[in-house]
Amino acid sequence: MSLEETEPPNQTLDQVLGWLEDSMSLTPLPEFDDSYLLHEFDGSQTWEWDQAQDPGYDFIHSYSQDLSALMGCEATNLEVVTGAPVISSDPPPVFHQPNEQSMKRNHDGLIDDQLVKRSARSKRKAKKSSEMSCKDGNKEKRWAEQLLNPCALAITARNSSRVQHYLCVLSELASSSGDANHRLAVFGLQALQHHISTSSSVTSSVTFASAEVKMFQKTLLKFYEVSPWFALPNNMANSAILQILAQDPRDKKDLHILDIGVSHGMQWPTLLEALCCRPEGPPPRVRITIVSHLTADIPFSVGPPDYNYGSQLIGFARSLNINLQINVVDKFLQLSDTSSHETVIVCAQFRLHQLKQSTPDEKSEALRALRNLKPKGVVLCEYNGEYSSSGDFAAGFARKLEYLWKFLDSTSYGFKEESSEERKLMEGEAAKVLMSSGEMNEGKDIWYERMRKAGFAAEAFGEDAIDGAKSLLRKYDSNWELRMEDEDTFAGLLWKGEAVSFCSLWK
Repeated sequence: MSLEETEPPNQTLDQVLGWLEDSMSLTPLPEFDDSYLLHEFDGSQTWEWDQAQDPGYDFIHSYSQDLSALMGCEATNLEVVTGAPVISSDPPPVFHQPNEQSMKRNHDGLIDDQLVKRSARSKRKAKKSSEMSCKDGNKEKRWAEQLLNPCALAITARNSSRVQHYLCVLSELASSSGDANHRLAVFGLQALQHHISTSSSVTSSVTFASAEVKMFQKTLLKFYEVSPWFALPNNMANSAILQILAQDPRDKKDLHILDIGVSHGMQWPTLLEALCCRPEGPPPRVRITIVSHLTADIPFSVGPPDYNYGSQLIGFARSLNINLQINVVDKFLQLSDTSSHETVIVCAQFRLHQLKQSTPDEKSEALRALRNLKPKGVVLCEYNGEYSSSGDFAAGFARKLEYLWKFLDSTSYGFKEESSEERKLMEGEAAKVLMSSGEMNEGKDIWYERMRKAGFAAEAFGEDAIDGAKSLLRKYDSNWELRMEDEDTFAGLLWKGEAVSFCSLWK
């Protein structure tokens, strides 16, 4: 379908960035309900608890039936055997919480009951210790993963008694208002609960699709302000589009952008203004075709049902004397109305990894379909991380926790207000990865090989693109880093020295 042009408002770029902000309702989202996770122990219980008195017993007991059904066996001390990377199958490991208190093990391999007593104090002190816990991104500080990963391993090993034990400990430590570890425990516990539960009553956090439209708009603006997670890939993609057009400045073809991304319109005002500022002016027509075929478990891809930015964006383009048309298609494989009078550029950001294709061969087939559109260029941005071919639940869960930790740790720095509703919404959306069926972090090398097999050749980013990205990154926390590699064909975004995503340009 096509959105008709509307009468343009008299707007500047600053004003268009405010279209989302003007007249917004500041009514906060409902508080995240983690009451099903948390229960306060009075300090008198030990791990040999009195089932009749322990307020956490119902929580754990409710899973015993689900676990029995899932595992099909009685609780045993099975030896965990898996290909998951860097995960121990030992009893809960010794680690340090932000207040440097140790988690100890008793002779039965269970966590010392002092952990339970300390957890209530830990949650009360979470707000004060938040920044301290985030100063070091190394794994010694990441205690939530040291509980969540062994729990996933215990599920894989069908060790129901150990699963129950980890769930109880995690329920004590999880806190939606704590630091990155406490919040990761919340989301990880939700995902584990979802995985083993036979009921449909699993509580989940607020996401884009369930958010009120004005709150969603306000959240997008705030996130782009405090984090380069998407702002930098969008910046490099826009620079790459301009770079492609500059290779033949006398070409008066229309510009046709195939948008397979997650920007929800945030990327395009800056590009439109840049097109207007070119010496040769904007193309005769700019067409943006948005691929709307999405699956709900892809983080950041699905907005509120009533969200529609098309008319505002067309109005802004009219104010710049740019002829803009916006189309929406269900699947890019159905796109056939490209013209020889158009310069086709594909902008694929953070979605190709979870197309409906489920195997590497099918993903490669999808890339070949893109190649058949004869694009002048393809901007590919994807998540970057360690990848293992192991397909078991625990291994995939560990990789997704790694991804989510970086997000939560970085938002701890970006959002200074710990009770920020915008942060809760962004983190709730990011946490969908833990329940997704796809693989988030296939890594740069896999994608590069896949693109080459599909018939694409890597192209170097120009100086303007690199300098613009570096300049943008200086606006954000110093823990962010841009790393150019492979003769500037690879632009990697890192958080505390760990890979987050990469941008690449292909011809």
